[in-house]
Amino acid sequence: MKNWIAVILLSGYSAVCVAQHHISGTVNDISGGTLPGATVQLLDTEYGVIADDEGNFRLNNIPSGDYSLQVSFVGFETYVSGINVSSDKNYLKVILKESVLIGEEVFVYATRAHDKTPTTYSIISKQEISERNLGQDLPILLNYTPSIVTTSDAGAGVGYTGLRIRGSDATRINVTINGIP
Repeated sequence: MKNWIAVILLSGYSAVCVAQHHISGTVNDISGGTLPGATVQLLDTEYGVIADDEGNFRLNNIPSGDYSLQVSFVGFETYVSGINVSSDKNYLKVILKESVLIGEEVFVYATRAHDKTPTTYSIISKQEISERNLGQDLPILLNYTPSIVTTSDAGAGVGYTGLRIRGSDATRINVTINGIP
């Protein structure tokens, strides 16, 4: 008797396993470019994936039924569509339309040191930088500025360079280039 119950349970389990399907496809923009990293999910389920580097996605082991497929990507309108999963012939080409994200105004404030500013500062001209420029990183170009200490892990001044100003830690360095901090 126990053997018959086991056989019935296993055959029922195999029928459920056979009823698993997949949904695959690509996510593109209107111009045909792929959207890697797009989020693809079946709403109200735990099924979801992120599109790969080529915009391809695949949802596996989905039971037969009707679902709502949602595809979203930052800067694009969210796509929602009904889909019936009853076979493995569910290949979709989803095309997302760009959307405009309107936010509040952003104000950028800056200050620039001048003769009456109660701090030390240096103004380095374009000519001074061009004389020192040997193809190294910016901190090395500023090496001869008073109170600046530069480091280079590689020793050549290219890659992994650092900049410190005497009297302040590295998170408090303010640089203005062409009036832009």
